[in-house]
Amino acid sequence: MNQTVVAVAPEWLQRAVAAPEQRTASSGRRGVGATGEVLSGPEEMIPDGMRNATLLSIAGTLRARGLTPAAIEAALLGINEVQCDPPLTAAEVRDVAGRSRAWAPGSLPSEPAGGRKALRFFTDAEVEDLPPPEWLIEGVLPAGGFCEIHGAPNAGKSFVCLDWSMCVQTGRPWHGRMVKQGSVAYIAAEGIGGLGKRLQSWKTAHRISGTAGMAIAGEAIQLLEPESVSELCRALVGMPEPPVLVVIDTLARCFAGGDENSSRDMGQAVRAVDEIRRTTGAAVLLVHHTRKADGVERGSGSLRGAADAMVGVTKKGDTITLTAEKMKEGPLFEPITLRLVACGESCVLESAGAAGATRSQLSERAGECLRVLPPQETSYGIWLEAFQNAGGSKGTFTRGRTELVEAGLVVKGKNGRYLRAPSESPMDGVSLSHDSTTESHWDHRAPAGLTGITTRRGDTVDLGAPARQRAPGLRGADHELE
Repeated sequence: MNQTVVAVAPEWLQRAVAAPEQRTASSGRRGVGATGEVLSGPEEMIPDGMRNATLLSIAGTLRARGLTPAAIEAALLGINEVQCDPPLTAAEVRDVAGRSRAWAPGSLPSEPAGGRKALRFFTDAEVEDLPPPEWLIEGVLPAGGFCEIHGAPNAGKSFVCLDWSMCVQTGRPWHGRMVKQGSVAYIAAEGIGGLGKRLQSWKTAHRISGTAGMAIAGEAIQLLEPESVSELCRALVGMPEPPVLVVIDTLARCFAGGDENSSRDMGQAVRAVDEIRRTTGAAVLLVHHTRKADGVERGSGSLRGAADAMVGVTKKGDTITLTAEKMKEGPLFEPITLRLVACGESCVLESAGAAGATRSQLSERAGECLRVLPPQETSYGIWLEAFQNAGGSKGTFTRGRTELVEAGLVVKGKNGRYLRAPSESPMDGVSLSHDSTTESHWDHRAPAGLTGITTRRGDTVDLGAPARQRAPGLRGADHELE
């Protein structure tokens, strides 16, 4: 395996990278110029639109001075954190630094005209070694992806998006599918008048009290206005925990003055979504409407061409069906059927599998499968052995296991092991945080921003004292949702 030798950075560079601890908001801060020198006086900030080109120029200068790509990467990460406004993601900075590998030490590379990114090629071996795609919701929402969901008016799109968002925010499995927990920013462009009741019903159904921490804006942003997009990006990077999911509900409300059938206008909206993704590293989910004639999403085909994942929503009575229409990084999932059921002053979604979503509706075979499932993560073989030791057959076990997974009562992880869903833990809920004074039977990572300890009152899990804070720049709703 090749060993990378990291050159010792010169003193001026060490001072520049160490500068963040020495800088304050006042004038007199020092920065790094495009030729690598330490600047005195007010710090020279690198604005949006010049970040990639400026960092590339600095990388070329550092390579010309003999620094290794590893040292250049470390330097650029520090400069990006201090001087780029707003900072690029770490992945973008590493991409810029990686181009220095093709430059000979001691020679200054030519910069692409107009500050455009230099074209980078990967070898086939490098492509094979790229990490597999990650999922926010296994097989449904790709992490960092361009996602779109569409359906007719009142088809249940917003109920689905809220269900997705709260599962990601709290880390709860979504109807039997594993979820990567992280902060969510929800742009409720059609208003937040009825959103409070939906949130309360969702928490009631999932036995959660307190604040979950999701950031909600009750006004539209405009994807065709660069300043509006920049304002949103600044607000998102200013959140206490950078979001992993940004929901824009709906595209129509955030497309003022645009023609949905125009490839130029839709292309501009796509570029705005890409800018949000580049700036935050988050997946962006657009909520869109369909044409009356054929149920296809409205507008130019450039939207479908750009999306990584597209999900269609249809509703018949109280049954909502999700259909995967495009999944760039994985197979199309089988149609998912959910039921819209009354809960409190609003409604929630529950799995419409054979067993529904409660123990009382389980078949005898599924109930026995659940009874013998150990509380910790368990492999298929060990679970089957426990069922057979109790007198069951492999065929009965297979049907019971499928019933439990479809009902969302048992979750199958990426490692192929099985685990009771949070609502089926002995605590009948999720313990999102705990200390030595609080009994916790379900070990789960706490969402960022949640404070206090988790306590149980009856069948309700208390997430602790609500953090009464507003996400910077996101107007319309506090983090406290109750």
